[in-house]
Amino acid sequence: MSNNDHVSPAVKQMSSPYVDVSKLPAKYFENYERPSVQTGNETMWEELKSKLLNPYFSPLIAPRLDRLPLTYMYTAEYDVLRDDGFLYVYRLREAGVSVEHAHSEIGIHGMTMFFEGCPEADREFRHITKFVADNL
Repeated sequence: MSNNDHVSPAVKQMSSPYVDVSKLPAKYFENYERPSVQTGNETMWEELKSKLLNPYFSPLIAPRLDRLPLTYMYTAEYDVLRDDGFLYVYRLREAGVSVEHAHSEIGIHGMTMFFEGCPEADREFRHITKFVADNL
């Protein structure tokens, strides 16, 4: 997955208007190596594409985001989905959606589940619950 080998080479060569890594913060381009567009797995892509292209599974690739409500996005530095979160925030803002984005420089995927034992997770959990209480 980290090399994008779950998709076919033909898909990698397509330009996607929704997944533009140039919109990521500059610090993520230090030592960045663009994944090869020559490798991939056509069979796996055929099995996964209906899921991966479904905007309910991958909201980042939805063609329109302009009718979405106020959004709270939490990203974590050591989360495999970090870049998707940053790109989604960018697309939401471009669509005129109001977004509150919190990023943890030390966070991992699922960190907020440890809110009772990790001060950083506890702070983030409190921010999330305050956002929900203030906006619902």
